[in-house]
Parts: sequence; C-alpha cells; structure tokens
Amino acid sequence: MIDMFDAQQFQVIAQLSPRAQQVVGFIMWMDSPAREIVLPRSQFYARLHFYPRNENMMAIQKAVADVVEEVRAALLPHLNIRIGDNDLGEQEQLFTITY
Repeated sequence: MIDMFDAQQFQVIAQLSPRAQQVVGFIMWMDSPAREIVLPRSQFYARLHFYPRNENMMAIQKAVADVVEEVRAALLPHLNIRIGDNDLGEQEQLFTITY
C-alpha cells in the first residue's frame, strides 16, 4: 500500500484530520492485498480510536461516515467502512474496511 502513495499523496495525508490519518495509517499498516480488512467492533474501536464513550451507535456511525467522506474526497475514492451483524455473538459486530 505504501508504494501506492507518492510524495504528493503523503502531503495530502498530513492534511487530513487526526482520525482520518489514523484510518489511512491503519490501512497502510495492514496492507491487505484483497483491499479488505475485517475487524470485530472491539478491535475497531481500539485500533482506530472510535471509542464509544457515552455516544450511541448512531453517533459512532456518523463519525465513521465523516471519516469515510473525508478520506474518499482526499485520497482513497473507493474507501468504505461497513458495520454489520455477524455470528460472533449478540454483543459483537464486524467492521469491514474496503479501499
């Protein structure tokens, strides 16, 4: 993934919000050839600093949508973060990052 970014794009990354930089950095770190990263909710919150605090799920979904919009406009036009149910249990959801 790092090879995909040139010097100008790294300058764009530096101008992103801290949360958007965290998402881009995580994508670079994971460097998934399939361009898809799947995380349980607990890991998503911890690794990407989307801590629920006292926010409800709607507030978290808005924060995720804001980051997706920012990164799409600036750097990764195909970025998407989906939140969905799965078979991991009642309290766990999967977050799927595609780019």
